[in-house]
Amino acid sequence: MPNPFVIGSGPPGTNYQVMKKAFEEGWGGVICKTLSLDSKKVVNVTPRYAKLRDSNNKVFGWENFELISDRPFETMLQEMQRLKQEFPDRVLIASIMEEYNKGAWEEIIG
Repeated sequence: MPNPFVIGSGPPGTNYQVMKKAFEEGWGGVICKTLSLDSKKVVNVTPRYAKLRDSNNKVFGWENFELISDRPFETMLQEMQRLKQEFPDRVLIASIMEEYNKGAWEEIIG
């Protein structure tokens, strides 16, 4: 890992292109957007962002309220494998979420 700077799970970990760009720009690691085995269960109707404001009402950051990726698990897995081949010195963490079902958890961490 070239440095300790890691992008947290969210829009910057949405797909191969944006994670690759983060690595090209020098980030030490990326936590991909949260994945689930069945992306069809996810319906993101609209991006959910909120401005973080200081005591003077000045914007100093953003919150992301989207919970999980709506992209297919296999697609994300292939993209993460490709990224690890291209950037072996970088940390790539999979954020995972599953229903309360032991079999699903065993499959996703397989």
